[in-house]
Amino acid sequence: VGSSYGYGWFITGARVPAHRLIWHDGRVDGFRTYIGRYIDDHVTIIILSNLATLDELALARALEQVVFAHK
Repeated sequence: VGSSYGYGWFITGARVPAHRLIWHDGRVDGFRTYIGRYIDDHVTIIILSNLATLDELALARALEQVVFAHK
């Protein structure tokens, strides 16, 4: 999957084939965040957590599998 970066967003082909994704995540002082926008599908996944051990990228991947399992 190719990747580029623009204005703070990662711009990639999604891990789900045929779904373009722009995303950003963050970690600071025990907080985890993620926003992923599937721009052609009008789908957005947002994760906000105060659990320092959360793997927000793994959770985002699991959620995208659920969302796109029916598409």
